[in-house]
Amino acid sequence: MQANLNSGLSLEYQILGEQNSKTLLMIQGLSMQLIDWPEEMLEELSKHFKLIIFDNRDIGYSTKMDEHDISELRSSIKFYNAQNANIPYTLFDMAQDAIQLMDYLDIDEFSVLGFSMGGKIAQIVAALNPKRVKGLVSLMSSGGQSHTISSDEANEMMQLSTLNADEHTMTENMVKGAYVYAGSNHTLCEKQLKIAAEKSIKRGWYPDGVYRQGLASRFSGDRSELLKTIGCPTLFIHGDEDPCISIQQAKEGAELITGSRFIEITGQGHDFPPQIVPVMSHHIIEHLENISTY
Repeated sequence: MQANLNSGLSLEYQILGEQNSKTLLMIQGLSMQLIDWPEEMLEELSKHFKLIIFDNRDIGYSTKMDEHDISELRSSIKFYNAQNANIPYTLFDMAQDAIQLMDYLDIDEFSVLGFSMGGKIAQIVAALNPKRVKGLVSLMSSGGQSHTISSDEANEMMQLSTLNADEHTMTENMVKGAYVYAGSNHTLCEKQLKIAAEKSIKRGWYPDGVYRQGLASRFSGDRSELLKTIGCPTLFIHGDEDPCISIQQAKEGAELITGSRFIEITGQGHDFPPQIVPVMSHHIIEHLENISTY
C-alpha cells in the first residue's frame, strides 16, 4: 500500500497484527526494504502489536530522490568519507517521513523500533515527538555520535552496495556482505542468502538511493544532546561482534537516555541469526508490553 505524505513523497507500507491495540512502528536500516525483516520476528511481534513496516525513501517501492544528482560525488568519493559533501537529505528528513506516515494512518500514539540506520531515525522520532512516542527500541544502532565506527571490511562492503552493477554482481556483493556482517553465532546458508538477495534486488534495490541513504546515515551531525531529551522507556540491543556499528557507540547512547536498558548479545554481529531472533523478539515484547501509558 502507498501512503501519500504531506511532503509529496510516497512510502510503501504494510500493516500486520491489526487486531492489536498497541502500535509499533518499525524503521529499516540502510538499503533495507520492508521485506527484509525476519519473518519470525514479524510473526511474533504481530501477536502483541499492530506493526507498521515500510520502505524508507530511496528504496523499494517508495519515492526515489533522483532530483538530487550525486553522479559526480559518487564517482569520486566513498560515501563514508564524504564529510564535506552537501548531502541531499538527512536523518531528520527521514524521521519526518516516518511521522508523516503515522499522520497519514491517523495513529497518534505508538512505540518505535529501528534497526541500524533505522535506529538512528527512531531515536530522532522519539526525541522530537515525546507526546506521541511511548517506547523506543534501538536495535544494533549507534548513540547519537556524528561519526560511525565500523570495521574497514564492513565499510568496503557497504560501499559495494552502492555500486550500479548487473544483477549477478549485486547478488554476489550482498552474499559477501552477509559473511562480513555476521557474528560468530550465525551459521550462514549461501543458498538462502542468494535467494534473499535476488528477491530484494528484483523488488526494489536502488544503488543511487543506497548511496544517498548512506550519506544521511553518516553525516547528519551529532545527536547526543537530542538523545538526552528522550523520556520514553528505551531499550538498546546490540551484539558484541557488530562490525558495522561499534557496541561502544550503542552503550554511549544508552548512557545518555535516563532509565534506558542495554542488552548485549554475545557472538552477535550486524544481522538476524535465526536462533537469536526469538531472543530479540522476547526482549522487545517484554520491554514494550510493560508500557501502560497507551
